[in-house]
Amino acid sequence: MISFKHILRSVEMNHRPIITILTDFGLRDGFVGLMKGVMLQIVPDAHIVDISHDLPSFAVSAGGFLNNWSYGYFPQGTVHLCVVDPGVGTKRRVLILETQGHLFVAPDNGLLSPLLNSTHSKKIFTATNTQFWMDKISNTFHGRDIFSPIAAHLARGIPASEMGNEIDDPVILPIFKPLQITNDSIETYIRYIDHFGNLVTNLEESVFMDWCSKNHCKNEDIVVQLPANRLHGISNAFGDKEPGKLLAVFGGFDRMEIAVSKGNAAVTTGLGIGDPITIHLIKTAKR
Repeated sequence: MISFKHILRSVEMNHRPIITILTDFGLRDGFVGLMKGVMLQIVPDAHIVDISHDLPSFAVSAGGFLNNWSYGYFPQGTVHLCVVDPGVGTKRRVLILETQGHLFVAPDNGLLSPLLNSTHSKKIFTATNTQFWMDKISNTFHGRDIFSPIAAHLARGIPASEMGNEIDDPVILPIFKPLQITNDSIETYIRYIDHFGNLVTNLEESVFMDWCSKNHCKNEDIVVQLPANRLHGISNAFGDKEPGKLLAVFGGFDRMEIAVSKGNAAVTTGLGIGDPITIHLIKTAKR
């Protein structure tokens, strides 16, 4: 969960149910609007928040990253609807995940892998009770006809256990690799590419800072090794380097990013999701 340093005053809170939506549908064709309409018919006072609808088409891994990054900024009790579903209309299952006071509705295609891999307690259900679906189901638009009504019924307080049976064998994508950490290095990899072409890794800033503290390293001790480039030290901001220069920075995703000042790191480096990046202490790295 995200913590706040400032003290929140006691005020009358808005208890409208919150539903977030994350899809790869885009906004041109009206699909997202129809999903919202279905949910508002079931829970008219819902507060529906768009996370993103501009994911690359069929990018399950990217959807999993954004969902895992964003949910903690919402209060417990929020329902998170995540639809990146290349297998729509097939026999893939519909999942409901309960963990850390949040509810997630998604296809069983690995989208929830980061949460499923976590050590937090969780319950997983497969939503098979058609009572909570639309009456007519399109084989190509489960987002509207199955996922949206399920999310809405959860938001109005229907238990996940009424929507289907608990399971223990969800699909988990192999790309969600753990960090490899030693006293001398951290092996990470590119997890997401944002709108600016920044290469976002799975190395969280808190993990990096703990590693530095244990190994008594300073910024000048750090080498960030890309497959074809080497960066010295971590920058504080994108503008710390001259335009066109590569840099490493901990950005808004709370993870280490490889960026180009006023440029596109994905284009400059040719790297993509899954490519490795290693952080060394300078004593073990060769200049």
